[in-house]
Amino acid sequence: MPKANLSLLIVMSALSAGCVTEPSGTYELADAETGVIVSNLTARTVRANCLVEKNKISLPEERAKRKCKNKGENGLDSFASGWCVGAAIDEENAYKAELRQARDDRAEVYSVCLLKNGLTEIWVPTPINE
Repeated sequence: MPKANLSLLIVMSALSAGCVTEPSGTYELADAETGVIVSNLTARTVRANCLVEKNKISLPEERAKRKCKNKGENGLDSFASGWCVGAAIDEENAYKAELRQARDDRAEVYSVCLLKNGLTEIWVPTPINE
């Protein structure tokens, strides 16, 4: 690769990496009807109680991974190894699906609990200093 192309590649990589930033901010409690941010003791107590309710839904525990031996010399060993790998993938996917469902259920319980108490969470971005 010529020197000019390499230099251009390095400069473009540095510029593109510098342009991508993570959004910064916090979730704040707000009145569900007006959207006005509230930060009183009652609101924080409601948030704490809703977190307790949310955490009553347990996350599935990670299961031990199936250990599959390497492919053997004969066809039967190769078939058994392939079946084992397939079963291991199915078990991992089932665990991930259960985990995703539990997390979704937790998020729903939390937001419903807040709404029941007249609150909602809103994202408040940190102002960018220019």
